Amino acid sequence: MRTVKFFTSPLILTVVIYLLLIQNLILKGSFEVYRFSEYEYIYKYGTYISKVCVYIGLLLSLASPLIIWLQTKNNFKKFKVILAIAFLPAFYHVLLFILSKFN
Repeated sequence: MRTVKFFTSPLILTVVIYLLLIQNLILKGSFEVYRFSEYEYIYKYGTYISKVCVYIGLLLSLASPLIIWLQTKNNFKKFKVILAIAFLPAFYHVLLFILSKFN
């Protein structure tokens, strides 16, 4: 029970969201070495896993307000800044999706 509270604490959740999103930038260049070699499967599966982690980070970013509210119902107003920072990636992608539909 204690480890569940650790992983769903607002600050840890925000850090996990950003780590899942940033790992794509770091690992994308690392997998390029294997793109045209005999180990092409490393590039293929590495980029696939990296994209899956990004989508998990975006889903966590969308779900973070609900998760934070369920954990801190009484002290929800204390976590407004962390909530805004955690929701920022999801807001960015939703805004890009809406703007791309108008073009």
